[in-house]
Amino acid sequence: MVVIGVERVPGSPATAMLAPETDGQLESVGGAMITLTDANRDRVCSAVERPGTPKPPLPVLKKGAEWLKPEMRVWPRYLKGGGKLRQATVSGLIL
Repeated sequence: MVVIGVERVPGSPATAMLAPETDGQLESVGGAMITLTDANRDRVCSAVERPGTPKPPLPVLKKGAEWLKPEMRVWPRYLKGGGKLRQATVSGLIL
């Protein structure tokens, strides 16, 4: 899945806003908490600190998130069903 944004709430793990890419099109499926090892978490943080995009790459997404260019890919772990992510965490980076 592609990381399209990050939402930060003080006192909680950051949440990656994710979208699968099918035939070059993105569709938002929700967020996954970023609970990675230190090295991978640092890679995600450095990507977030790079200039992103002022507008979300998809319409009707969470307000207050930091939007990124859809370049970083991750493996999420989540409960299946409903087409949206449920109780999701980012389990790895695809380099």
